[in-house]
Parts: sequence; structure tokens; C-alpha cells
Amino acid sequence: MIDKFSGFSQDPYEAWFPYPEELSEWWYKLTGSEQKVLDYILRHTLGFQKTSDAISYRQFIKGVRNCDNGCGIRSTRTLSNAIKGLINKGYVTKIGERTSGKPIKYCLVYKTEEKEDKGLSKIKSRSVKSKKVRSLETKDTINNNSINNSQYIYTEKDKKITKNLPSKYSSINEITEEDLVEIAEKYHVPLGFVKLKLETLKNYCEAKGRRYKNYKSALRNFVLTDMQRQVERRQGDPTKRGIDARHIS
Repeated sequence: MIDKFSGFSQDPYEAWFPYPEELSEWWYKLTGSEQKVLDYILRHTLGFQKTSDAISYRQFIKGVRNCDNGCGIRSTRTLSNAIKGLINKGYVTKIGERTSGKPIKYCLVYKTEEKEDKGLSKIKSRSVKSKKVRSLETKDTINNNSINNSQYIYTEKDKKITKNLPSKYSSINEITEEDLVEIAEKYHVPLGFVKLKLETLKNYCEAKGRRYKNYKSALRNFVLTDMQRQVERRQGDPTKRGIDARHIS
């Protein structure tokens, strides 16, 4: 029995990733297999704010755990022909070969007048970092034995300014690849799963207008919440696969 699609979200901004509108004029050039592979590459590049990504044949066919179920192609020959077609038609390029034993990196092809990072900059929201301002004033000597004329102290005004200074991770764009790896290792989950939760967090903030004091902490909570749901789901139905939470401390 074929599983029926549950439907799209009524709010398209709840769950989405950037999709190049140029493709609407080039779909007719693609075969069905090429379209599946290209969409999968787009999901793992633009979907995670990257212009390239290393994707193995197994991931194309089986999917990435806790992220997706692959592109829908089960034959390595069909997959290989689809990738060759995309390369020959100028949609993507690749770095590496299957014989090397390492996943091949697939790169999106940008227009010649555009740099690769220009396409990525359109996806990433630009945040202007506030300059930390600290005003210091001198205070006359009250006691020559304790305070010197040249010594600086904070005034009440300085305390207010310091209080309002942005803390680290006050912007979601401050979360780095190293932070994602740290969270993945801490909770023993795949890096792709953490990246998916980061995308979910971004979409949630944009759709709801929600802000967090520390976006890294918010991301950790998103990861833990989803892990808890999957653990509870697995306990309720042993046939359903969940995340191994035995190592969570």
C-alpha cells in the first residue's frame, strides 16, 4: 500500500527552503530522475545555506537519518545517469569520484557574472553587529589611599549601556558549523539532524516573529524536544524507529 502524502502546511513559511525560480523555465529540459536528484541536491545545499555538499550514493538512495528518505531513486545506474545528465546540462558540477571511497561533493553552477558566494549571500539574512560602546569617566579623588585620580569607574549610564549590549548568540547567524558539530556530538545525533533543526528554528522565528536571547540554547532545546518526541514515539510503537537517547546526559 502506498503511503498517502499528508499535505502541505497551510502556512508556507512554517517549513520551506529557498528554491531557485530560474528552474521554472528549465524544468522541461530535465528527465524525471534528473529532477529528483537536482531537488535533493538543492535541499542539501541551499536548504542548509550552502553552495555545495558531499552526498554519497547511499544518501541519494536511502536518505539521511532523521532528515529525509532519499530522492526516490533505487537504482545506482539510474542515479548515475541522472547525475551525469545534470552535469552535462550545466546544473551542477562534482568534485571527486566514487572510486576514491569518499562522498562526492556536488556544487551548484552559478551564472558566470556571479560569484559562488553571491548566491549564498542572498539566502543568509544579514545581521549588523552592534558595536560595543563603553564610556568611561574619571572620578576625583575621594581617598588618596584607595582611589587615584587617573582610575576609571563605571557610571550609572555605563551600567545601562553595558546591560543592553548584545550577548553572544544573540543572532541566529552567529551559530557556526563548529557549534552544530558540538551539539551533534553532545547529544549523539547526526550532524544532518542538527542542521535540519537549525533550519526549523530559522523558519519558526521568521514565521512567528520570535526572538531568543541565546539562539544556540534555543537550537539545543529544539534538538532535545524532537529527540524526546521520537523516543516517546518509539516507546509507544516498537516498530517505529527513533533516536538512540541512551547517551544523553
